[in-house]
Amino acid sequence: MKKRYVIKISLTISLTMLIICALGMFLIACGKKSEETTEGKEAEKEENLSEETYTVMVYMMGSDLEASSGAGAKDIEEMIGSGIDNSKVKLYLYTGGCPKWRSEEIEISNEENTIFQYDGTTFVKEKVIEQASMGEAATLSEYLNYVYENSKTDKYIAIL
Repeated sequence: MKKRYVIKISLTISLTMLIICALGMFLIACGKKSEETTEGKEAEKEENLSEETYTVMVYMMGSDLEASSGAGAKDIEEMIGSGIDNSKVKLYLYTGGCPKWRSEEIEISNEENTIFQYDGTTFVKEKVIEQASMGEAATLSEYLNYVYENSKTDKYIAIL
């Protein structure tokens, strides 16, 4: 029992760190510039960076953390409320692997895997896939390839 609790805490901390990193990239992509870099090459770098477009691919396996505490649903709410500039950041979400999703923001089936795309206000269902193991490399590969083929941007970020 104690080992399972430690694993849950560890996964929660890892997921939190990934979200913090992703939100940092969102801020960069939204054109937020550091107050310290206002001239010279640093300013030019920031200007070029703010012109780049990004595709962020979130691979969210619900598992026990979502079923028991709604951790995945909370992450979805944070993404929706983050103020992402949809013209610079294309955000995709792949869901699966959970017996019961707790999201009130979007409807997620526990009987299929789904690709959602953020439209500026919420996630819209883009593609439904037959239920497949989220732990299989082929499932992840199918998702990454689908997004790469359907979202042409300067940079790609995968959050697993």
